[in-house]
Amino acid sequence: MAVSGVWFLRVGLMAWIILWQGPVGITETLSGPVDIILVFGSYLIPLAVLELYLAAGRSPRIALKIAAAALVSLAALYTAVGVFGTVAFMWGPYL
Repeated sequence: MAVSGVWFLRVGLMAWIILWQGPVGITETLSGPVDIILVFGSYLIPLAVLELYLAAGRSPRIALKIAAAALVSLAALYTAVGVFGTVAFMWGPYL
């Protein structure tokens, strides 16, 4: 998970721009509030989701398993939006 930090950053930025329909909180120098959270969190957020998923898998509590499944589903949806944006807007014009 930690090896893909750059990928998570790129996908996270593109998903954010698509969902907010513009670069809200993002600057050209990557010094905006969203930039700072995503740059710092590009390694930590995926690891935190993985840890919560693994902890829910070890837990006997059904509510925790459902919450982890919902979190992973939301993360997958956010990633799908970011992958679409990355391909369509970053790579697509150069293909």
